[in-house]
Formats: sequence, C-alpha cells, structure tokens
Amino acid sequence: MVYANNRNPKQVTTLLMRQEGLTCFPKEIFNYPNLRKLDLSSNDISCVPSEILKLRKLKVLIISNNKLRQVHAAVFRLKLLTILDISHNFIKAIPAQLKGSNIKTLIANNNQLTD
Repeated sequence: MVYANNRNPKQVTTLLMRQEGLTCFPKEIFNYPNLRKLDLSSNDISCVPSEILKLRKLKVLIISNNKLRQVHAAVFRLKLLTILDISHNFIKAIPAQLKGSNIKTLIANNNQLTD
C-alpha cells in the first residue's frame, strides 16, 4: 500500500512504502516528481535503478532492511539528497561518489562493508 500525503502525484512530497513485500524498485514512484522523502524500508528490493535521478527534489531516502548488494552511483548524484539510510542490507562497498555528494547523514550499519 502506498501512503502519500495527497492523491495528486505532483503534490506528494512524502511516500511511505514500508513492509510492502516489494522485490523491485517501483517504477510508479517516478510519477511523483516533487518527492522529498521516500521510505522503502523492510521490503525485498535488490537494486535502485539509475532512474532515481528523476526524483530531483528528493532529500531523504530510506531503503533499509532490503536485499541491496550495492548502491547505484546515481543515488549520490541526487543534488538535494542529504539523508541516506541503507542499513541492514548486503552492501559490501560504498561508491566513491559519496565524497562528491551532498549527503550529510549516511546510515550504513549492519551491512557487509569491508575496509
């Protein structure tokens, strides 16, 4: 179930899709161009597509407790993204693009990160 603060896609700024049994990143999300917060936690999502760049106003991305093995470099090119929660996944490395991003808070505990 999608929880949005308004039914008009252009007016939606927060989208909560926790514990929905999702296995893929929902393409319908790209119909919400003004999203500022997206919570896809506690699903079975294994990848974030490069199309995430369409969410130009995204500030907070929570994709914890999924099945991610990597984070697409496109995530770090979201200019307004300041909070990224990728905790409790299977990620082995954080892309080098993190250094050039605007992310202020990265939550990446409980992954398979190596030094």
